[in-house]
Amino acid sequence: MALKKQIVLAIAIAAVSLSTVGASDDPIISQAGDSAQPKAQAEALFKAAQDAYRKLSSYQDTFQIRYDAKLKDDAGDGPPPGMEEQEGSLKFARPNRIVLLTAQRTVCCDGKTLTVRWDQLGQYTQESAPAELALDNVAMQPGFGFMSDHPALDLLLTKAGSDPLRDFKKITSVTAEELNGEPGQRIAGEIQPDSYPFEVSMPISVWLSDATHLIGQVRVDLKPFFDTMAEQSRALGGEEEEEEVDEEEEDHDDLPQHDQDPEEGEDAQDEDDGAANFSMPKYDKLDVIISLNRITLNEDIAPQVFAFKPESGDEKVEEFQFGGDDSQQQELVGKPAPDFTGLDLEGKPVSLADYRGRVVMLDFWATWCGPCVQAIPHIQKLADKFADKPVTVLGMNRDQPGSESRVKKFLEKKKITFRQVMPQDADEAGEGESIAEKYFVQGIPCSVLIDQQGIVQSVHVGFMPGAEDELAEQIESLLAGKSLFDPAEIAQRERDGAAEESTPDQPSEPPAATSGALEEVAPERLVDGGKAPGQIYAYQAQRIDVDDDGAQEIVTPSTSGGLDIISSDGASLKRLKLKGVKQGSSLNAIKPIRLDGRLHWLIGSTRYGMTGNQTEGEVALHDGEGQRLWSYKPQLPEKFTCTMVPDAGDLDGDGAPEFVIGINSYKFQSSNRQRFMMPTNQSAFVSVLDREGSLTSQRRAGKTIEFLHVTPARNGQRGTIICVGDSRLRRFTFDPTAIKSEPAEGAPAP
Repeated sequence: MALKKQIVLAIAIAAVSLSTVGASDDPIISQAGDSAQPKAQAEALFKAAQDAYRKLSSYQDTFQIRYDAKLKDDAGDGPPPGMEEQEGSLKFARPNRIVLLTAQRTVCCDGKTLTVRWDQLGQYTQESAPAELALDNVAMQPGFGFMSDHPALDLLLTKAGSDPLRDFKKITSVTAEELNGEPGQRIAGEIQPDSYPFEVSMPISVWLSDATHLIGQVRVDLKPFFDTMAEQSRALGGEEEEEEVDEEEEDHDDLPQHDQDPEEGEDAQDEDDGAANFSMPKYDKLDVIISLNRITLNEDIAPQVFAFKPESGDEKVEEFQFGGDDSQQQELVGKPAPDFTGLDLEGKPVSLADYRGRVVMLDFWATWCGPCVQAIPHIQKLADKFADKPVTVLGMNRDQPGSESRVKKFLEKKKITFRQVMPQDADEAGEGESIAEKYFVQGIPCSVLIDQQGIVQSVHVGFMPGAEDELAEQIESLLAGKSLFDPAEIAQRERDGAAEESTPDQPSEPPAATSGALEEVAPERLVDGGKAPGQIYAYQAQRIDVDDDGAQEIVTPSTSGGLDIISSDGASLKRLKLKGVKQGSSLNAIKPIRLDGRLHWLIGSTRYGMTGNQTEGEVALHDGEGQRLWSYKPQLPEKFTCTMVPDAGDLDGDGAPEFVIGINSYKFQSSNRQRFMMPTNQSAFVSVLDREGSLTSQRRAGKTIEFLHVTPARNGQRGTIICVGDSRLRRFTFDPTAIKSEPAEGAPAP
């Protein structure tokens, strides 16, 4: 869940890049009634700044990024999480030496080698240094945001003669202002970044020193961006304005019985999930301020300052892998593309085999993915560019199954016309793998290029504006019959893999001592037996004898809404699809149940919203083949949500099991127009269902149930339900014959 929140915050950061702000070739836009005088003044001031920066032999500073924010309704101050105060520094010597240190990146060029390191990734790239550094060499690409850029880079590295106002949509004023006691001029205007698909203008001001003509501070108003994001969310079926809720509102008294039809609602799609469930903060003010401090000009800088020293564990890469480990995806290159069959938005079948003889680009994306939303207009441009050539672009949508209406609305709004393949629980070949699993997709957006012969030629994870040019070049190469990979490298990779798997088991003496760090010791004694395909997770892993052969298999939730069943020796893997479990659900309980001597699965699942709030909890019983027999989904009062803990056992000694569910219900509390999972208004219930999934009894059990266990009836004694929560233990027995007694006439009700 945290990842989705970070994606949305990254969109906010990505909307502006001060080194490439509004990187448009359009001339400045004059508004009706605007005076030409501020424009002329600003043009003269920026021209003087250009000349001053170009004359410098060296430049050094430190810079600070901070936020001036105030939430609506006096809800407090402070920016969104992830947008806290940051610091950095810049050292530059002409023509081609630089070291730029930021909270995210390090850029070093010693005159011979240009190195860029992404600190959080622990990855760095290196290439030969250009004769003269340019903005494209060192600035963060548009789409990753201004916080890792330096506002003076544009003027410091841009060639003389460029339009000094190209970054502005308009100029509104030029005023004299002192900054830290130094006289200067503040130029105010508006920018309209083109790195995001919706249009939004944001006020900006730049302070220039009267003495040096250099930048001392930049201030950008992000509030219009956040307001537009909220409007976009609502337009796509998102958040509604919420009324204030009384914090002291009483708990609900009961949970009504659910609808017993196991099929009802399986194809329905909750409109309040994905991006729609992310509630944007509402601000009266949200400014980002970048201040340049301790500026030093034309001083000699020691050469060793510009040398790059990798940190322990750093990895040198050809290109950054922002989507996580994509080694399995890269192993697809040079091999036949996995075939698939699916349905498009109109419900018509679509298969990769239909496009043999054409270059195919698969674009894995989702409406809730900020970078995907940013990328898809560029993918549309590619589709338009090659519309009259044997090239097909297929959108591989990763929204929840059943979200066709919302996806259609999104595509129509963004004018996206290339064909879409909608997500399904499994491909029609019945192999139990989704299309994304076949292509080992972890991070999105992800693009896969397939040539006319059906061979995977390249895989790209992530997208930055400008990447479509590289993709276009690669498509042109494929149309010309060229390969994007070196067959010798692919052959060597396969030989290396085969050699690794066939390493002979030759004993050797272990070293007498180690350095203290972990080291391999006689590794040849541990013979590599290979790895299973796809992604395997240990979350909720259990050892269960699934096939009654006396050996326990390993059972874990799969990424496709089912179970991965690994043989006891790890040699085989079976993927069991659980029908009706919606893609994106988290399996938080897996209970094997024996009914009539056959294995069944009692499954508790939860679908989460983007802010971490549970949007839907459900318990279902599946047979050994994964077919759903019944499901239990409590109908909760408005603004309540729940998690559920299930177990089963014969409570009354009649030989038939009861299904017991601990329900933890919570109140969605509205506070300052933002949604939170509040600790108030919590209620826990114990529910008992019969074999057919019908609710037979339900009662309160404190505020929370963290652990639930059923001890079956034996020796004439009824079974016991054990609940642990609220730092206490509660026990219940089940008497199916008990009925509520009526009080005697005149006596108070119990």
